[in-house]
This record gives sequence, C-alpha cells and structure tokens, in this order.
Amino acid sequence: MQDKQDPCMKNSCRFSTALGIFFLSIQLSGASKFRTWQDLEFIKDSGPWTMQVQQEAWFNKGKNLYYEHTDIGAWYVGITNWLELGAFYRYFMVEPEPGKIFISFQSPHLDARLRFKHGKFLYQHRSRIQYYSGQLIKDWVWRNEFLISLKTPVVELFASAEPFYNITTDKLTENYLTAGVGKKIGDHFRGWIYYRNQRYLHRKVDREFHNLGLLFTLSF
Repeated sequence: MQDKQDPCMKNSCRFSTALGIFFLSIQLSGASKFRTWQDLEFIKDSGPWTMQVQQEAWFNKGKNLYYEHTDIGAWYVGITNWLELGAFYRYFMVEPEPGKIFISFQSPHLDARLRFKHGKFLYQHRSRIQYYSGQLIKDWVWRNEFLISLKTPVVELFASAEPFYNITTDKLTENYLTAGVGKKIGDHFRGWIYYRNQRYLHRKVDREFHNLGLLFTLSF
C-alpha cells in the first residue's frame, strides 16, 4: 500500500522544480538581461524591537558586480500583532555603465508593514517612503510591496509585487514581480531562492531584467 503524499508538499516540490528549470534556462541562454542578486541579513530580537542589518549585491550575468548596498535599522513590533513600523539608513554604490567609476548614494527610509493571516496564507503590505540623495538624483520615492506566502511542511512559497512611485517627478518608475521558495534550517538560519522580474518604466523605452536571487537570513 502506497503512502499518500501531502498535497502541499507535492505542490511545493513542483513549484521549486519549475523555478529551478526556469533559472537554468535563462542562464544557459546567455541572456544579456540576466542578473543575480545575493543578499545576507542579520536579525536580532530585543523586546518590542527587531534590529536588522542587510548586505545586498547585484551581478551582471552572475559575474560583474554593478550594485551593492548596506541597510541598517530596526522594526518596532510592540504596537499590535498586525502592524510593524521601521526606520532604516541605506548606503549604496552603483556602476552607472560598464567600466565606469561607482557612484554612491544615501537613502534613509521609513517603513510600515501590515500583516494578517487567512487560513494557511499570510498577507503582507509594506509601505516605504525612501529618500535618494547622491551625485545624480535627490528624489523621494514611495514603494509599496504586496506579498502573499504559504507555509508547507517542507518549504515556504511566496509571491509579491512592488511598484515604485517617484513623488518628486510624479511618475511610476519601476516595478518588481517576484516569486520564490524558502526553507528554515535549524532555529536561526533561513535560505531563500527567488526569481524577480525588474522593469524600469521611466525611460523612453522600458527596460526589463530577469534576476535570480539568493537570500540568507541569520536570526539570534
């Protein structure tokens, strides 16, 4: 007699396999708009506060570094179980064109995150007001991330959309569409792999990039 497989487990395995095949097909095709993102987070809970440090780097075709940032701040989670407020400072460097000197920006931001559960699903909405200050721009940007996730006995699946609205220029400038899978390993470590479609909307011709992301989170 065969054991029945948990439907959630079966679907999560199918999703993970499909995601891996998609990543591999993009990379093997040598697509000029393929990039990889690597992200490391450290999280420390202290009473009603959650301290967070993030280091992120982006690579063209998985090889050449063209962007990196460090983000430091904290979430206040002591108001209710469905609302979190955060304040962060971000410093980042970007290569404007291949072979050019990196330029730096400062980008403090204030975040508010709403979260609630319905059945097995978790819904989150993060609203962010971010100020970009650097050699090329001084803009206020409003970012809204809408995320849905599902925990299974094996992994956690998620999908999200995040439009960027430039308050200074009164234009919708960028959009992220993301889908991925994560797994908790032990009590303090979690790893994620995801695909992100990144589209720039503020130029004469829209630019689109395919990104393979790896995120590792260490909490203590």
